[in-house]
Amino acid sequence: MPKIVGIDLGTSNSCMSVMRTGQAAIIPPANDMQRRVTPSVVGYTDDGKIVVGNAARRQWMANPEFTFVGVKRLLGRRFDDPIVTQVAELSPFDVAPGPNGEAMLVGRDNQLIAPEEVLLGDLLFESPTGAWERGIYALEIEHEGGTAALPIELR
Repeated sequence: MPKIVGIDLGTSNSCMSVMRTGQAAIIPPANDMQRRVTPSVVGYTDDGKIVVGNAARRQWMANPEFTFVGVKRLLGRRFDDPIVTQVAELSPFDVAPGPNGEAMLVGRDNQLIAPEEVLLGDLLFESPTGAWERGIYALEIEHEGGTAALPIELR
């Protein structure tokens, strides 16, 4: 039977769960079995590596312009949205308009990065065939108000 993994993308923290015997069970972060959630922070180090969660939070003071927090607030928004303006004014990282007017993050070498890419990485951006070959199937994406969740089927 395939497993269904739910990913709750929170503004401050995120978590994952899996259905076990009809009950949702939280999957603790791999690097911190004491916690039930991972900070919703993604950072790009000087040597191009991506760090997430607590590791990204630790590098935030040394590398604020390439450590992204509160990115969920930008999902699906246009650059001229007042919420995007507010996030841009309060954040150490830069926000810029994308080719179609969408809000994008500015990475190293002025590379534009979609908020979804920061939050979900390559999982949703690889080819459907590549994802299928790895046994990953996005069943549904929920995003309403303060909620963003992604149930994924693993085969």
